[in-house]
Amino acid sequence: MSIIISCGVLTFSIVFNFIQNEGETGEPYFRRLVLRSVAHIIRLYSSSLITECEVFLSMLVKVTFLDLPLWHRILVLEILRGFCVEARTLRLLFQNFDMNPKNTNVVEGMVKALARVVSSVQFQETSEESLSAVAGMFSSKAKGIEWILDNDASNAAVLVASEAHSITLAIEGLLGVVFTVATLTDEAVDVGELESPRCDYDPLPKCMGETAVLCISMVDSLWLTILDALSLILSRSQGEAIILEILKGYQAFTQACGVLHAVEPLNSFLASLCKFTINIPNESDRRSAVLQSPGSKRSESLVDQKDNIVLTPKNVQALRTLFNIAHRLHNVLGPSWVLVLETLAALDRAIHSPHATTQEVSTASSKLARESSGQYSDFNVLSSLNSQLFESSALMHISAVKSLLSALHQLSHQCMIGTSSSFGPTSSQKIGSISFSVERMISILVNNLHRVEPLWDQVVGHFLELADNSNQHLRNIALDALDQSICAVLGSEKFQDSASRQRGTSDEVESRHGDLRSIECAVISPLRVLYFSTQSTDVRAGTLKILLHVLERCGEKLHYSWPSILELLRSVADASEKDLITLGFQSLRFIMNDGLSSIPTDCIHECVDVTGAYSSQKTELNISLTAVGLLWTTTDFIAKGLVHGISEEKEAANQDLCSVPKQMDGEKREEKTLSNLDDQNHSIGMVDRDKLLFAVFSLLKKLGADERPEVRNSAIRTLFQTLGSHGQKLSESMWEDCLWNYVFPMLDCASHMAATSSKDEWQGKELGTRGGKAVHMLIHHSRNTAQKQWDETLVLVLGGIARLLRSFFPFLANLSNFWTGWESLLHFVKNSILNGSKEVSLAAINCLQTTVLSHSTKGNLPVAYLNSVLDVYEYALQKSPNYSDNAAGKVKQEILHGLGELYVQAQKMFDDRMYGQLLAIIDLAVRQTMITHDNYEIEF
Repeated sequence: MSIIISCGVLTFSIVFNFIQNEGETGEPYFRRLVLRSVAHIIRLYSSSLITECEVFLSMLVKVTFLDLPLWHRILVLEILRGFCVEARTLRLLFQNFDMNPKNTNVVEGMVKALARVVSSVQFQETSEESLSAVAGMFSSKAKGIEWILDNDASNAAVLVASEAHSITLAIEGLLGVVFTVATLTDEAVDVGELESPRCDYDPLPKCMGETAVLCISMVDSLWLTILDALSLILSRSQGEAIILEILKGYQAFTQACGVLHAVEPLNSFLASLCKFTINIPNESDRRSAVLQSPGSKRSESLVDQKDNIVLTPKNVQALRTLFNIAHRLHNVLGPSWVLVLETLAALDRAIHSPHATTQEVSTASSKLARESSGQYSDFNVLSSLNSQLFESSALMHISAVKSLLSALHQLSHQCMIGTSSSFGPTSSQKIGSISFSVERMISILVNNLHRVEPLWDQVVGHFLELADNSNQHLRNIALDALDQSICAVLGSEKFQDSASRQRGTSDEVESRHGDLRSIECAVISPLRVLYFSTQSTDVRAGTLKILLHVLERCGEKLHYSWPSILELLRSVADASEKDLITLGFQSLRFIMNDGLSSIPTDCIHECVDVTGAYSSQKTELNISLTAVGLLWTTTDFIAKGLVHGISEEKEAANQDLCSVPKQMDGEKREEKTLSNLDDQNHSIGMVDRDKLLFAVFSLLKKLGADERPEVRNSAIRTLFQTLGSHGQKLSESMWEDCLWNYVFPMLDCASHMAATSSKDEWQGKELGTRGGKAVHMLIHHSRNTAQKQWDETLVLVLGGIARLLRSFFPFLANLSNFWTGWESLLHFVKNSILNGSKEVSLAAINCLQTTVLSHSTKGNLPVAYLNSVLDVYEYALQKSPNYSDNAAGKVKQEILHGLGELYVQAQKMFDDRMYGQLLAIIDLAVRQTMITHDNYEIEF
């Protein structure tokens, strides 16, 4: 205790003596000893000698304001710097004085004094020389060499050196304060008073410990003074060593502010640092050296791609520092990301600008030369750092990733506002920033595919917002981004292995399926939302192109989103724009040709309905015809039992049975059980297959009545070709449904339309005018009326029925109501021979003739059917007119020719009555011919 009292008395005496003689010229060596002695006492006993220390430190701060010799000021600055660079001493001083309301804020006063020395450089006549000397001193220190003034230096050089030395001491003192704050913050993190910015969970502000509170107080008290001084000296300095040292200070203090959640100092330091990252020629003179608020700074960093941008070493180092800060604080930056991102957007434009270069290389160098030259490694490094920052988002906490995405959204949204109202370079800048934001959003998404669910809506929501913009370029950017994002997610590992979805307990499998259903539907739904929410044709077309890309690349991985996809394609079929229908149909064609095997069974029916919609649309004929062909492909798929899921269910059932132990009846019992269950699964599959086939047949029947001849004829061909190809796989009940619900009704419809359609001649498509009159495309006389077109359709129906009867007559004849259908066919043939056109009459006769001839030789034709055909021929000749024209003569010839073939092929089936009927028919035909000949002679 006595030692402390003695030190106090000694200190007070020394200080009093120092103050009394501060205006006089004294021995520098003596003064240095005095100051160092008192400083040493303060380091040891500042907690006990509060009053003495406060007086001495206040005196030292006051000396910096006085007009004293430089050597005197340098002595004082050496002492102040010593206090600042020693973390323990500075901590004690701040705790004892600044944090005590009863005492003077001595640390704050020391920092302001040091900052005033630094700022004095801008008012000195020899400021440039002094700054160069300061840079030299830092450079020497970095190399481990003590800076010494030449012996023969002039008085002016000595003055400059002294001024530089004082500025250097002040800078080092300020940096000492900065590093002390950083060190204390790290200590607070180590003891658990603060959360580390690298923690794996969401860091929350928790500044309750003594060290943490001390750090917060120091930052709040000192940050503005430190920032003003460091930003000034950084803007005026060019030496590499001093720039690096100041930027280290920027980085250390900014990181400490981030850990302490000191938002205003953090934003201000970031804003100041960003000013030094991009250099625009001829702009620096117009910039204010006064620190602007974080909200008003950003416009200075925007870079136009047409400017000749030169990145100086200071710019490069500032950018590196910014990247270091962003990596260190990525979990705690939050809204402050906007400051970083605006600078990175400007950097991105500079990297991709052909006018950008580093300071060491001429701006006249071409971009190609720059890319191939090693001198441009700075650009490559910065580009790599720019990309790595967003790739590292995979290591960030999910809330931090959301903050980063929000900042990108904010940056993009700010630029979106001005794109429609501005033109030229400004608009190009804004679009460049938007493009940067979108690309980085995609990068974040791609690097966070393992946890994409909480991020997806935020990312895609902005893409949808861009897609609704009036600027065409922005809409294209949004569509391309949406395409990349959807394909990236669907191509991720969670959609790769379908087998892994079935592993684990039932609850685990159900949970896994639920998660996949949620994310898959969320990924596909933006396409549906975008298509239905916009009236822009190009956006809708872009949406359909994305869908096609998704189906081509990832269609086999989809499972739960098919209803949404098919609903979208179904709505496209009703569009009035030809381009949209074409794009939508491309997706449908891919599904029906290559994707049916991967579509869930319950969605096949919807696929058929959508295909029918494209077949029925009236905008593009070729699409309708191709869609009808897809229905044929679908029936092949269905009929072959390839419906997704049926074969898997059967295989799973068989495997379950193989594991069942044998029962008392042994092997026979097991085989019987296996057979029964196999039949059960087969019947279930048949029910599904039958429904799908009937759905296709219903569409084809509807299309068979289409007003466009090409479409209905194609549908009719498809229906009968399908029945002909897969009829052997149809059950009796299915055949009955086909005959009574599709085949005969289609015959009745075509017959009715042929009888009631207009006989007025059509004019072909107008090709132009000649001599003031319209010139039309010629139409063949056999197809130039609606009635003739329907006659052609009717001929196709009859031909299809003939093929079915030729192929399946024995089977069909055993159906319960087939004879009724046969009689209706005979009635139609009679009516066609008497009232129909020549083509229809010949087709009707050929339908009967083909059926009888193909089965009479095989013994498959019941006599009743043969008799019915003879009755039809006899009736037709009896009712035919007694005069003859070319058509009627051709029909009679066909009947007589058919009778001859019928007799030759079915001779063994003829009895006496049939012989008599045949001779009577021939006699009737001969007599009619003679009468016709006599009438002809009478007329002529």
